Amino acid sequence: MKKKMVAIWALMLIIGAIPMSCDLFCRDSCGCKPLPPPKKFSIKDLNIQDFVLGNSAFNKETFYPKDQYFKSINVMDFEFISQNQESKMSYFFITGVYACSPIPPSSIQTFTEIKIINKKEITLSDNNLVLKDQEITDKFLISNYPRPSGENITYFLENEQWIFMGEPFYLRWEGSISNETELTFDVFIKLDDGQEYFFEEEVMKIK
Repeated sequence: MKKKMVAIWALMLIIGAIPMSCDLFCRDSCGCKPLPPPKKFSIKDLNIQDFVLGNSAFNKETFYPKDQYFKSINVMDFEFISQNQESKMSYFFITGVYACSPIPPSSIQTFTEIKIINKKEITLSDNNLVLKDQEITDKFLISNYPRPSGENITYFLENEQWIFMGEPFYLRWEGSISNETELTFDVFIKLDDGQEYFFEEEVMKIK
């Protein structure tokens, strides 16, 4: 009889029929109570880095498949402008633990402009000549994680795009190429508070 009661209590605990402290599993953003407001930060500096899917060490002399090679836009310096209030212990069903999803800090600024300018004349497939200083923004896609697909940059900028801590945006060449191609271009980024960033002669070796 005692074993049967233990089994019943265990079952009730598993299905969430018995309240249990959420804080035993995670604090704040775990569904035990209304989510606290996420921290906000102000961007002080951005940079651009090379990223290749499945490669831990980037080699600047290697030509990578164009759907695996990205330029990531990263926050390099920032300042928090708000802090979450200290949370108190709360109780909820154990099933609430599965809703645990802490909200990462997000920037108060959004992107208003991203422009990419070709810096060395190149010939793409089908004798498509790209001149020096020609804008090639429409030949790139942007996404919030590295993937073969993405979004046209113009469409991307139509909606407010905040930057979340630890979640870069990724630029990928979508234009056609023939054989191995070395791209050299400048990237201009503007935020809605007027900050401007200019990255000169970024190189992508793709195939």
